[in-house]
This record gives sequence, structure tokens and C-alpha cells, in this order.
Amino acid sequence: MRSKIKKRPLTEVSEHTEKGGLHRSLGIPEGHKIPASDLSPSPNDSTKIKRQKALARTYAKHRP
Repeated sequence: MRSKIKKRPLTEVSEHTEKGGLHRSLGIPEGHKIPASDLSPSPNDSTKIKRQKALARTYAKHRP
């Protein structure tokens, strides 16, 4: 039997992330927007960068 994964609210997840972490990982200055094409995972990305990109895509869905 598969165990259920408990989903945490976005506010709880955001408490454990660094502000500007994805910008630093991608080498984009913090004042600039990250293009949507840069948010797709690539095979040579590290696990940390893949997670940062996934979280950024999730936040983009909830942005007004």
C-alpha cells in the first residue's frame, strides 16, 4: 500500500526557502524577471535547481 504524501501549504514552504536563490543559481540579477523558458528542468540541472524551478512554476500559477 502506498503511503500518502502530506502536502504543505505554500506559506509553510516559503518559510524554508532563500529569497533570490533561483536568481543566484541561474545567474540572473535579482531585479530582472526569469523567463519561462528558463524554468523548464534540464537534464544537467542539480536536484536543488530542479526543486527551485518547480517551486517557481508553482508560485507562477498562484500569482494574480
